[in-house]
Amino acid sequence: MSEAGLLKEEKFYSKLELSLDEINRRCVSINEEERKECVKITLDVVNTLFEKLKKEDPDFNFFFNRITYVGSFFDGLRVSEATEFDLNVILKIPCNYEKIKIESSKDDPGFVRLNVKRATDDDCGRAWKKWVDENGYLLHTKILRWFESVLTKISDNSDGKKIRVNGKCGSFEVSRKKNGPANTLHILKDFFNIDIDLVPVIEFPQTMKPPHPVRWLSNMAENSIFKEYIQNNKRNEQ
Repeated sequence: MSEAGLLKEEKFYSKLELSLDEINRRCVSINEEERKECVKITLDVVNTLFEKLKKEDPDFNFFFNRITYVGSFFDGLRVSEATEFDLNVILKIPCNYEKIKIESSKDDPGFVRLNVKRATDDDCGRAWKKWVDENGYLLHTKILRWFESVLTKISDNSDGKKIRVNGKCGSFEVSRKKNGPANTLHILKDFFNIDIDLVPVIEFPQTMKPPHPVRWLSNMAENSIFKEYIQNNKRNEQ
């Protein structure tokens, strides 16, 4: 039997749409109120945490630029619980970005390495110098270790894995673990178990072209779900 013979007329499938929409609403899609509550708690914890980091660590305050929200939830792809979030911690580095040399990595195909020897400002700070080797190459492992050490500094226990966060939504005990390049924060609040992955990132202007086959992400705009929450929250505070 041909493939055309297996397909039914369009009106047959259109009858299924209402049933499929109902199944999606009841069993698959994220509950709207739970979604809002999870996003509210997540943003409150993250914003409070980063304000604390900026106050208590001069190096972090110097390098921190902003946060961007990425991953399946903020991309609108997550259809189950809204309890896992991916955040990029954008760092501003003491360099003339246009003078940074971006090279393909011979040791790791598909990756690049950055030479900042001719791009570094004179007043770059001690922390920055620790991130660069004698040939001027930026050491990403040093940045990851530094970021982990910053989170450890504000921890409330000896092993550096618990952080007390007092925000607008209440007081939270946030646990932390290393997960690849990310530091994962875990929030337990009532019936919510929320995981937040934080990854330090250096962002480049699109005028800088990476070597082939690496290419920039085409859309780095902040997600509409996040913007929607921020806008609603600002209106409520007025």
